[in-house]
Amino acid sequence: MGAALQVVWQALRDLNIRGYAYIWSNFLFVVLCIPVITAPAAFSALMYTGYVGHTKSFESELESFWGAFKQHWLRAFFWGLGHLVFALIHLTNILFYAGPDSVLTSILRTFWALITVIWVGTIFYTWPIYYSMKTPSLLGATRNAIIMVLQNPIFTMTLIFVMVLISLLSTLFIVAWILLTWGVFSSISNAAVVNRLRPYLEDTPPHDITP
Repeated sequence: MGAALQVVWQALRDLNIRGYAYIWSNFLFVVLCIPVITAPAAFSALMYTGYVGHTKSFESELESFWGAFKQHWLRAFFWGLGHLVFALIHLTNILFYAGPDSVLTSILRTFWALITVIWVGTIFYTWPIYYSMKTPSLLGATRNAIIMVLQNPIFTMTLIFVMVLISLLSTLFIVAWILLTWGVFSSISNAAVVNRLRPYLEDTPPHDITP
């Protein structure tokens, strides 16, 4: 838990230093989510904004956002579609197995809760890992994200808990969703990946995005 809170602190420090980049990226992400079809690519670009800050890859923030968006929009679309299909199946299972309290339903609820944690963690770890790979592969990044969640369950659950708290606060101040909240998630996700994978990333050159 201590490591997770340290990650949150590092994420907030980067947010304080590069607030302009996160605010603009957050705003662009929200706007690009309106057509829905462009939401996955916008998410990948938002994550690249955090990656640039936490790996000290000094690039123009808006150019890097658009570069990531244009370069990855197709693969991000299929990535998002895959997660949508999983979400529908997962929700169906939760609703189908909901029933009177019993040992079986308690076990199933615990199982689906764990699956939810793994799924959410995978979503937020995948793109930071992807951008850190010498030979980027979205399938490989997804696999590594799942492994990272399984190897760091308390760490991941603590970060998810913090993001849930941030989400609740943002709901009270709705403008935060438009200007800051998703940027905070990007910063936390990238700080988490750097924290857990630092030994593996030291010899890895930054993933180049050409606008």
